[in-house]
Amino acid sequence: MKTKTPTPQEIQRVVDSLSADAVVALALALGNIDSPAGHEREAAEYIYHWMDERSFEPRKVGLLPERFNVVGRMRGAGDGPTLIFNSHMDTSVAADEHWSTTHAADPIYHKAWREGEFLFGNGVCNDKGAMAAWMVACDTIRRSGLKLAGDILLTAVVGEIGLEPVDEYPAPIFMAKEVGTR
Repeated sequence: MKTKTPTPQEIQRVVDSLSADAVVALALALGNIDSPAGHEREAAEYIYHWMDERSFEPRKVGLLPERFNVVGRMRGAGDGPTLIFNSHMDTSVAADEHWSTTHAADPIYHKAWREGEFLFGNGVCNDKGAMAAWMVACDTIRRSGLKLAGDILLTAVVGEIGLEPVDEYPAPIFMAKEVGTR
């Protein structure tokens, strides 16, 4: 049985119910979870629980218990293509990484805040702001009650920014793409 295509009015109703405030709140919440590469667990747990509270059937997927990816699903009717949203949870530097960044402990790398209409913070820019946008968009579709033809997969991954293990930078903390992004 073919899924009914949403009408333009149904689509507009969903678009009109999108909340910029919800995106900002989630982007700031995620941006204020410091998660330099190798230390993504707190962010992953937050995202897992957020998805679970909204019935996105989240799963923890990964090679390491401290560094796991979160995969959620919004089930469609089963007769359409699957769409995947993907963002990474790791941010560029840890506060003590002075060998790579002179001002590694600066708040811009570890916090998120709003000034007027602008959001600040490395985590928001790379990549938790985009993640918040698609998470809220998917939740808005879910709350609307519209049944999509295909599934939507929501993936939050580790190791996009991470360095490779070498010398005094050991695995698993310095394992990068092989534990997540790839």
